[in-house]
Amino acid sequence: MILDDGGDLGTGGSFESGHLGYLEGIILYDPGNPESVIAARNLIETGINDAIKDAMGVPIAAFGVEPNRIFGPACSNYHIWLSRIKSALDQNTASDPFFYVEAENKEPL
Repeated sequence: MILDDGGDLGTGGSFESGHLGYLEGIILYDPGNPESVIAARNLIETGINDAIKDAMGVPIAAFGVEPNRIFGPACSNYHIWLSRIKSALDQNTASDPFFYVEAENKEPL
């Protein structure tokens, strides 16, 4: 249900002076085919679960409220600390939290 187009679409790089690595494998699926959508979703969920289970760290695409809630408990509860910092430094939500984190005790936008 995920198309193999015969190409190598993997891209990668390093960040933070080589302290963090990044590898992206691009997949193709048919959004008009429910089975293909389920297969793509299963692949994504497997990657999330494996990253947590095997302590591979937080992926670069794990931004926003829900991904932080998923990965936070497996990574020293960083999502709670980020939320507390956001509450202390941005009490009026002057900075858009969409790619970052919501302040403590605030509902997601």
